This record gives sequence, C-alpha cells and structure tokens, in this order.
Amino acid sequence: MAAVQAGLPARQILPAEVWDMIIYHLRKHKGTLATCCLTCKTWRPTARHYLLRHVRLTTEHAYDRFVDALDHSPNLPACVRSLTIKRGHVPHSDPFEFSSVLLRVTQLSHLHLKFATRVVICTSPIVNTVYPFLSTIILRGGIYHGPNIARLLSACPTLRTVRLIDVDGGPVDDVPPSFHIDSGGDTPPTFDFGASLEPSYWDIPSSTIQELVFLRVSESVEYYLLHGAIRFKFQLQSLEIDYDFGAEHACPQILWDSQSSLRTLVLHHIPDSDIDHFSAVMKDIGSMRLSSLRSLTFEPVIRWRSTINTGYIVDMLNLINTDCIEEIRMGFMMPRVKKWDFESVDETLASFARPNIRITIVIVFLGESISTRHDTVSVVSEGFPLLKARGSNVEVVLTDRLGRFLKETFRL
Repeated sequence: MAAVQAGLPARQILPAEVWDMIIYHLRKHKGTLATCCLTCKTWRPTARHYLLRHVRLTTEHAYDRFVDALDHSPNLPACVRSLTIKRGHVPHSDPFEFSSVLLRVTQLSHLHLKFATRVVICTSPIVNTVYPFLSTIILRGGIYHGPNIARLLSACPTLRTVRLIDVDGGPVDDVPPSFHIDSGGDTPPTFDFGASLEPSYWDIPSSTIQELVFLRVSESVEYYLLHGAIRFKFQLQSLEIDYDFGAEHACPQILWDSQSSLRTLVLHHIPDSDIDHFSAVMKDIGSMRLSSLRSLTFEPVIRWRSTINTGYIVDMLNLINTDCIEEIRMGFMMPRVKKWDFESVDETLASFARPNIRITIVIVFLGESISTRHDTVSVVSEGFPLLKARGSNVEVVLTDRLGRFLKETFRL
C-alpha cells in the first residue's frame, strides 16, 4: 500500500516472477510480445525468449528482416530454439545462401528447411559449425552438395530425428561406379550384408539418430550418408522409407544395422508395382530378426492409383518377423476400377493374427466420387472374413484427401 501511495510504477510493485508469469500466458500472441519488448527493459528478456523461441521465415522479406535484426542485436541468436526457412523457386536465381542466419543460431534444437525442388542450396559456409543441442533436422526439397549434408549431420552430437524428403544431392560425378546397381535384366541385384563391407565399417560408432525418414532421396545423398568419408551406422528406433528400397542398397543396410533396435517401420508402396526384381533383397530382409519391431505400416504412394494389388504387402508380411508386432497399418488408394482383392491379405493376417495385434485398414479417396464410400464400407467388411471369424481387432478408416468428408472409422 505504501508503494502505491508513493506513486511507484506497477512494474516496480509486482515481483519480477509475477511479470514473467504474465508474459508466459501471452507467449502465443506475437504482437503483444513485441509490444512488451518495446515497453519495458525489465520485460524484454522474457518477452524476447518467447517471441523468438520459434522462428518461421516463409518469405524472402521475412528472412531479410530477421537477418537485419540479427545484425543489430547480437543477443538475439541465443533465443532461437526452432527455425523454419522456406523458399520457392525463382528462375535464374543464384544459389540460396543462408549462412547469415545458421552461422549465428547455434543453440537450435529444431531445424526445418523447405525449398522448391530446383532451388540450389549453398551449405559450404556452415559445414564446420557445431550445433550442440540440435536434435531434429528436416530437409524437404532443394539441391544440396551431397558431402555437406553428411557434414551437417555429423556436427550435431545430440541429433535424434532426421527427415530427408525430395532431397537432391547434386551431381554424382565423384560417386564410384561400383555404387550404382543395375537392376535391369533377368537377374535381380543381390546383397551380401557384412561380407561386402570393408572391416573399417564395423569400427564406425553408432549414430545417435533414432528416427529416420528417407523418401525420394537422390543416389548421391544416399552414398554420402552411408559410403562417403563421413559415414553413419544407424541403430534406429523408427524408419520410414520408399517402396523401392530394394532397388538400392542403402535401406536394406540401414535395416540390417537396426534390426535389434527398430520398433517402427513405415514402407511407402506402389499398389501395382512389379516386385520380381525385389525378391533377392526381400529374401535378405527375411533373414533379419527385427526382434524389437512393434509397428509395421504400409503407406500408399499418393500419385499412383490402380486396381488394388496386395502382393507386395503379402510378401512383406510373410518375410518380416511378426512375433512381437503389436500394430499393422495398411493404406490403399481408392482404385480407378472398382476391383478389390483382399483375399490374400486376409489369409496372411489371419495366419498369425493374435488378440493383442491392432490392425488398421485405411482407404484414401482422391478425386473419385464420394457417393460410393458407403458401398466401400460393405465391400471392405466382406473382404476379410477370416479376420472377422477370428474376432481380430480390426479398424477400417475411410478418409478423403480433398477434405470433402470427415474421416469415418468403423470396426469389422
């Protein structure tokens, strides 16, 4: 009361901890936080902490303004924990240079770089920078210099999650010819795990990475991560890979290294793909124990639609050790021609289905008429008589990629 009577400002009456709590409750209101920074020096550190904790630079103007702010405030980089940079394709533009930001924000824990497919990224200036707290790296799109991706990942001693999607490693001129695999002809490629690796491979320390997403990644990136001067021996807990992982030798090797630790495996498949040339690799995969595997998912490749061909899924289910699996999820595109063939999947699942296994079947509508979705329910229900007879825990999900109807879920 005496302080109020003395006419002291409110910020001097309340303890600093109270103001910190008030600012905490404003953490999602960027405009208010910016006002707090300009209003009171006492509030500025706390307000700046929440204002810059998650930075998203989705336009060229936003990127330039942020660089300007870093130039005038040397203390700002220490506040940034999560950084997202997006850049579209600009014809005839120079390679995108982001070292003016990444050389400063070395306290990051999350980095997401999303670029158009043809944007060339200049990463050379940052390859010698160490990011001691960076746990998640997401690279989506863009053309990088292959070796620099490996150097960036190796400079993160606490890295746990890596997601590489549509990433191009540039020219493959310096990739040895022996790395390329000719999968044509009548003889499928074969791999001799362990014997084909030089002795030094076994001396490589295991990577700290636990989750890896490896989708539509160029051959040069694959080479530099697994066979280049800076090499990684993965012991993953979660892996998401392309349908054609059998066509190259990166992902089978990753599976081999992770067979005792892998808990989640997601395979993106083409429903009507020819799997004959995958047979040799699938045989080797069948020899892996995968003793920790708990969740197995088959995701369809959205750009492919045809009649539902489940041969790929059936072969993988028969090869992969299913003793410890607790969840199986299968996704299918709504076929152009209404021809459903679930008989082989039903037989395979019923052969090892246990009461504690959760099975989810997802049907995705794209441009088709949604008026047929109710007929789809009955067709899918009739497609798994053996699972129904065993009383298995099966859930069916209908979803529309265009958002024309809400996701519908029912049980067999």
